Amino acid sequence: MLFLAVTALGSESAPAATAGEVSSVLAKCQVCHRGIGAVAGLDLSSREGALLGGNSGPALEPGESGQSLLFAKVRSGEMPPSGPLSKAEVDLVRHWIDEGAVWPSGDQDASAAGTAAPESLWWSLKPVHQPAVPAVKQAAWVRKPLDAFILAALEERGMEPSAPASREVLIRRATLDLIGLPPTPGEIEAFVSDTSPGAYENLVNRLLASRHYGERWGRHWLDLARFGESQGYERDKIRDHAWPYRDYVIRSFNQDKPYARFVLEQLAGDVLKPRTRDGIAATGFLVAAPWDEVGHTQQSDIMRARVRAVEMEEMVGTVAQTFLGMTVNCARCHDHKFDPISQRDYYRLKACLDGIRAGDRPWLTPAETAAHEERTEPLRDGIRRLKRRLAQLQDEVRERVLTKRGIAPQPAPGPVSRWTFDLNGIDSVGDGHLSLESGALGEDGEIRFEDGGIRFKDAEGRSGPLTVDLAEKTLEAWVRVSKENHQFHFFKVDDTDSPLPRGRFDAIYYHHKSRTWRNLSEFKNRTVSPKRHKETKTETPIHIAIAYDSQGGIRIYREGLLYWAQDPKGEGPESALQAFARGRVRIVFGGGRTGMVEEARLYDRALSSEEIAASFRAGIQRVTPDEWNAEASSQERRARDELLEEAARQEGLLKGAPEVPLVYAVRTYRAGPPVVMERGDPATPGDPVEPGGLLAISSPEPEFGLPPDGNEAQRRLRLAKWITDPDHPLTARVLVNRVWHYHFGRGIVSTPNDFGFNGGRASHPELLDWLAHTFLRQGGSLKQLHREIMLSNTYRQSSGFRADAADADAENRLLWRFSPRRLEAEVIRDALLAVSGRLNREPGGPGFRPFEVRFFNSHFYDLVDSADPPMRKRTIYRIVVRSGHDPMLEAFDCPDASSKAPRRSNTTTPIQSLALMNSPFVLRQADHLATRLRQEAPGDSAGQIELAYRLSLGRTPGPEETIRAVTHAGEHGLESFCWALLNSSEFLYLN
Repeated sequence: MLFLAVTALGSESAPAATAGEVSSVLAKCQVCHRGIGAVAGLDLSSREGALLGGNSGPALEPGESGQSLLFAKVRSGEMPPSGPLSKAEVDLVRHWIDEGAVWPSGDQDASAAGTAAPESLWWSLKPVHQPAVPAVKQAAWVRKPLDAFILAALEERGMEPSAPASREVLIRRATLDLIGLPPTPGEIEAFVSDTSPGAYENLVNRLLASRHYGERWGRHWLDLARFGESQGYERDKIRDHAWPYRDYVIRSFNQDKPYARFVLEQLAGDVLKPRTRDGIAATGFLVAAPWDEVGHTQQSDIMRARVRAVEMEEMVGTVAQTFLGMTVNCARCHDHKFDPISQRDYYRLKACLDGIRAGDRPWLTPAETAAHEERTEPLRDGIRRLKRRLAQLQDEVRERVLTKRGIAPQPAPGPVSRWTFDLNGIDSVGDGHLSLESGALGEDGEIRFEDGGIRFKDAEGRSGPLTVDLAEKTLEAWVRVSKENHQFHFFKVDDTDSPLPRGRFDAIYYHHKSRTWRNLSEFKNRTVSPKRHKETKTETPIHIAIAYDSQGGIRIYREGLLYWAQDPKGEGPESALQAFARGRVRIVFGGGRTGMVEEARLYDRALSSEEIAASFRAGIQRVTPDEWNAEASSQERRARDELLEEAARQEGLLKGAPEVPLVYAVRTYRAGPPVVMERGDPATPGDPVEPGGLLAISSPEPEFGLPPDGNEAQRRLRLAKWITDPDHPLTARVLVNRVWHYHFGRGIVSTPNDFGFNGGRASHPELLDWLAHTFLRQGGSLKQLHREIMLSNTYRQSSGFRADAADADAENRLLWRFSPRRLEAEVIRDALLAVSGRLNREPGGPGFRPFEVRFFNSHFYDLVDSADPPMRKRTIYRIVVRSGHDPMLEAFDCPDASSKAPRRSNTTTPIQSLALMNSPFVLRQADHLATRLRQEAPGDSAGQIELAYRLSLGRTPGPEETIRAVTHAGEHGLESFCWALLNSSEFLYLN
């Protein structure tokens, strides 16, 4: 990344360059000329390296710019290769060399091989201190302490601040800045006419108290969190339960939650005590990024591991850049090239986050969970008792039928569950009774019973949670296949609350293309794929059994004989035997196109080869519904019907109970011991590491004192507390710089996510520390920080252009005026709705969907234009689909949710004009605005024009503007005038 140099010196009489200015220019050179392997052997990371020079000799002759190769290269424009320096920058280099080339103290080589440099080498790693407020000549201009820092820098350059903005401009600026909506004419009139000394402070306090404040500033945070509501990549499925994180952010801003708590919750809210819904939803920050479904479901272990490594690099990078302003992710494969961050540092931080997975999870506190179970468990218990009685009754009659046939029932080797499917989905041994989606017996449809079997078509039969633990296990079933069979899960043991990307399960699986039987475990992560034994038998039952032993071995049996075996292999959570805890495991039959199960049994141990052969020989003792009914007495049939009716009634009551709400957030699992991955590749694991912080920071203590195999919650909570420690040199600095950036359009450090050597230099370093120290002293209150900034005279300046000031500081880095800037895409859309009177101000909840979804091996989103009330909510409540961008929002630089957006682009293109001119949405708002004007100022053409200006631009029109507007509206219609007004630059810009 190239630095943006401060253009401070434009003539030979200019004052001496500051260290920060020299650093900014040198940084452009150091992109190529730094450290070992520097281009042309020239290392400009230190004064010694510049004096020593490279292949062409010394680069620097202190006091003699004319004799310095460095100056000759930049003066000719030959260097840097990215583009020549400006005239001011060239003059700066000349003056610096002529004055002795004193090297900036912070510009040392902070990337010594394999070691972290001491914190004294870089300004952002030094402790935050409270600098003295500088003395200034125009002391009367200083309203807040920060004004003194701004004014001192201006006076040092012989410059002055701008005059105050008008009250009309000020209320529009403050209102759009804090709540993202234009002020109403009544609010403008009340403020302009209020001459009391506290009028402006009261305005700021009113805006900060508005619930719309959280919607406006929450959007800024969602940019950092790369918040989206679809998973991205090829599949791009909707995340239906991601919205609680967005509402959590809005709520936190409105509550003025202390920043340390805000950070703690987003990193470890699900493990904080007491556990709250906010804490659970807050962890959506960590998993808001896109998720590569296809990559995670590859059959290659190492390819999946590499996909996971990329996922973790993104997560570590987001955490470090958002809260610390450091590009730690650059050290995944090697020590950081510029900053004092070693590769070990990266893996120490990664170890704190390694146990994180993404997915839906129950959104209840422990107390709410207990209350829900208290309401529903009696119903579940009643249903279990009814079905046990029903199973007992069915088996009694079934055994009589078999005895009359002359067949002695042969018990299997002690299953914990058995499904014979004689009449229904009853588990005749355990409590794995099935709920069938179709709910019909003997009917064509998604599920039906046929000749004692169960047949599926794009549907499933599911049990409730089992009350047994399963580690070792055997799945056994008599199944049928046909030529039409596709990939099909016949019989699956499924974790109801899995933290793994595609779930934790073990299943009997048939692959139609290879015509082979397989286990299916963790979505192919542990799947045995036989290379022979193709299935030839169709239409008649086939006996399949899969045994999972305690060592991680998997054995598949067909017709009582060993079909395929796999010894234990690999390491980690996706290779070992899967254990399922009682209450979290259920049984699923189905999960493909077609299939049939005649009978199924589940065992809580790995059966031996002899036991499986014996069970196969015993076979199925099928009893048809007609045989059962003929054998049963009228009393038994009546009892069966009554039990079925009562079970159905209680199941209906259970289904009618409030559903457990879900949230897309952090789900955890026990990660393995952390290690450094050589060159960042999981295929080359290196030395072990312990969870910890950045070693270049001595306070707070970067050693967490946690064992390598410590639990995930301890690691994450310790990281969160390290980041939020008041002594941390980065956390407060980074946050106050972000707030300054959003208020003024540019931060004191121009790179909000990078406070390292490759980032921008602070324009007012003492002010940054003063703000950070004050922010910490005031308890991390964002609203108080807003007051410090917005009540200052610096913020209240006009935005008028001054040529003399622009000559000295074209980029307004010294803030000699308030820089005008275009409104963000969301604010433009919201303002259009507010001005037209059509804004739906309903807060929160699931987002509105301005699209229709098509599916063809992936999800496709077709945008729809609708004026329905949900579609008129604020833009922050729009479901953000990563592959379904809104053309108008995109035209105005609404960022892609696939990546972080610490600074939004600010382009000017013809597409923007075309979007405003031709968008059906904009045309509709122009029509609604015209209707509003006629209703609120009936029959008064001049009054309608004045009201339109006050609504959209926050001011009254001049006499000539009124005449032109009335004439235009009379000739072309009021709608045409409104359309032109909403297309004006003044509507789109904040002054």
